[in-house]
Amino acid sequence: MGRFPKTIARRPRGRLGAGMGSTTISDAKRARPWRDWCAVSIARTRGVLAESYQMHMTLMTLDLRGDTSLRAVGERAFQSCHALSTMDLSGCSALSTIGARAFAGCLALHIVEMGQCTHLEHIGAHAFAGCTELEVVGLSGCSAMTAVEAYVFQACATLTWVDLSECSSLTHLGSFAFSGCATLRWIGTRSVAGLGLVVPGYPLVSVGSGAFAGCEALSAIDLSGCTLLLRLECRAFHGCTGLARIDLSRCRAMAGIGEDAFSQCSALSAVDLSGCTALEALGACAFAQCISLGALPLTDCVSLSCVCMECFADCTSLAAIDLSSCPMLSRIEAGAFEGCSALASTNLSGCALDHIGPRAFRNCVELAAVDLTRAPLTGIGTGAFRCCHAMTRVNLLHCRSLTHIDDDAFFHCQALESVDLSGCMVLQCLGHGMGHSTIVWALCLSTLTAAPHSSALAKRRFPSALHSRRWTWQAALHSSALSHRPLTAAASLPK
Repeated sequence: MGRFPKTIARRPRGRLGAGMGSTTISDAKRARPWRDWCAVSIARTRGVLAESYQMHMTLMTLDLRGDTSLRAVGERAFQSCHALSTMDLSGCSALSTIGARAFAGCLALHIVEMGQCTHLEHIGAHAFAGCTELEVVGLSGCSAMTAVEAYVFQACATLTWVDLSECSSLTHLGSFAFSGCATLRWIGTRSVAGLGLVVPGYPLVSVGSGAFAGCEALSAIDLSGCTLLLRLECRAFHGCTGLARIDLSRCRAMAGIGEDAFSQCSALSAVDLSGCTALEALGACAFAQCISLGALPLTDCVSLSCVCMECFADCTSLAAIDLSSCPMLSRIEAGAFEGCSALASTNLSGCALDHIGPRAFRNCVELAAVDLTRAPLTGIGTGAFRCCHAMTRVNLLHCRSLTHIDDDAFFHCQALESVDLSGCMVLQCLGHGMGHSTIVWALCLSTLTAAPHSSALAKRRFPSALHSRRWTWQAALHSSALSHRPLTAAASLPK
């Protein structure tokens, strides 16, 4: 028979297949005499496990603990071994790579132990994807591992624990790496108490798109002190309905939170962004439908320049938002705070706000006032404050760059009493739907130059004049064209 193989497969004699009993792969030192073993061995080429066991129907245990000659597990090596239930590669100190789809679709696999594989650098894409019975993964002490690649544990529906203790080189959690792991409760290091994603101080650079999407049992995220973290990609934690707390404090390099990053995290109530001084953008729908989120302190986010489309849409518990410490904030995009029905206070003083997008604050029914005094605002989009029923005052005093207020900007603001446009010296267009407010026009020089003498011009540029009940038209006498006295009430309406 030749030389006794180092690693062999044990099974009853007969045809290889289902119903022939179990098969165990282990070190030959623990094996029975050669006559009890068949000649089906793990093929190795210079320390690499080949693909010879793909779709093996009777293999139940893979035990190669302490095998110092094993350098790699090849692509698809044990894919769809439906009977495989336990895999132990702990202490394989030379192991550096587990190939793509190496154990994908092993439907009975429930324990994976790879602790102290000190040279393990790479776990390939889809390596354990679709292992629907997988519960525990041990990667403690894999100090050389730099990345968990895309889809590695995707759709492992019963995965509960992933131990990343002492994985001190980990820089990247790949796209959809843990997506669909609905029962995942803990992933991180044992030295920190608490459930959730707990890897404070790790050299993480990015958390990929959809990395933890649909992890409904995940209750907390602690990435505090991950000072190299640059970005949370789109949908990174989308639909984590049990997620209550996020700690991103001292993530000083983080520049962005991607689209839908935390959308539909219905239990999310606390977000710590203290020390995120490089944060430039909150992505589209980043916190949309986080219905338990009551506040989001942005005191240290001095680089924030944009609150993107529908970022906080339908955050029905959000009561206040303070952006006064964000001097570089220039844009609040369409629907950014739409449907925040509890929002009563918003502080935009001190911002370099250039544009408020369409529907930005629509249906914020508790919002009472907006103070944009001296903001370098150029435009207010369609329906920006529509249906803000509690709003009584809008102060646009000295918004000297304001050129247009689009249709329905303040439509159905039933309590609105005053819109102060005094000092809006380049205002060119005022759309329909200013409600029943008193509008102060003083110093709107470029637009009002000929307005009192031309009803056609007034109707074209100020159509909302036909819908307002009370007016105050205080035209300054700084231009030779404005030689009339200020008009008040109905007398000011164009004929």
